[in-house]
Amino acid sequence: MTYAQVGALSPILLITLRLVQGIAIGGEWGGAVLIAVENAPKGRATFFGSFAQLGSSVGALLSTGAFSLMNLFGSEAFHSWGWRVPFLASSILVVIGLVVRTKLEDSPVMDDIHASKPAPGGSGSRLPVTEVLTKDWKTVLVGVFALATATGGYYVVTSYLLSYGTDELHLSESMLLNGLSLAAFLELVVTPFLALLGDRIGAHRVVVAGLTGVVLLSLPQFMVMGTGSVVLIYLSMLAMRLVMSALYGPIAAILADGFAPHVRYTGISLSYQICNMIFAGFAPVTAVWLSSLAGGAYWPPAVALMVVSVIGIWCTLRLRTYHRLRLTAESAAAARPVSPLPTAAVTSGS
Repeated sequence: MTYAQVGALSPILLITLRLVQGIAIGGEWGGAVLIAVENAPKGRATFFGSFAQLGSSVGALLSTGAFSLMNLFGSEAFHSWGWRVPFLASSILVVIGLVVRTKLEDSPVMDDIHASKPAPGGSGSRLPVTEVLTKDWKTVLVGVFALATATGGYYVVTSYLLSYGTDELHLSESMLLNGLSLAAFLELVVTPFLALLGDRIGAHRVVVAGLTGVVLLSLPQFMVMGTGSVVLIYLSMLAMRLVMSALYGPIAAILADGFAPHVRYTGISLSYQICNMIFAGFAPVTAVWLSSLAGGAYWPPAVALMVVSVIGIWCTLRLRTYHRLRLTAESAAAARPVSPLPTAAVTSGS
């Protein structure tokens, strides 16, 4: 069925499905991350949290690989029926996801929270979203910008890179898709190891190192595209995806540490989804717009990616500070002695 047959129903259905997908992801990522982090053995939270992030690289690998495969049948076949195959095949993943969700249980941390009854007027008496937006809004805001490169930057070095290479430089779409597939495979392999490194030297240090790498590689990533060299283009793609992999694995544990356990799910989900809505959703369009202002040049989107990454470094360090402040406040509250009841109150009660 084509646009000529259904008219405006085509984009309406597409937007509706994307909205449904966004709602599903809104409740998906935070829960998946916390199940991994809160069930992790001591000292392995970053490593276990990275497995939830592998869905992104697996999805990228499957999507680019599937479309590369469909392109082998030729342009005419791809536009007539080939593009439908990856979408239909994704229904298998939906079934697998449903089966997994029916067997999941809460983590021990949440079991303890559910077992304890909050005192009237305590933190548990308010909706988590209310508490997060009134008490932890700074952490949410910082979390949004700490994630900006991992989400929006990803689309700059994939979707926009593909558009720039084919439209402006007239490079082979198949060649670029194959390069992106290789980069996605590299990301899949190295992300757990970088997360494991985060458990050893500190998750914040790994993320800051990754963001620094993005700053250094943003301009070269696009500069080598103009050479037309397949080797240089592939090497730049692999290098960029390597440093960006340092953002994906550790960030789940970093965000989880920023919020108290009873509002953690809400806090990290808000940070992640607001970031996706602002940066990921508009990144390719913004990159094209910035490039058009400079006559199709690559450097404005690259510079924007560098600026966002520098901000991300500062925000990642702020998340570490917020984590330490929260632990200090919790330790002080736990050490505070319980005031005894007044003698008169005890006497009258007896």
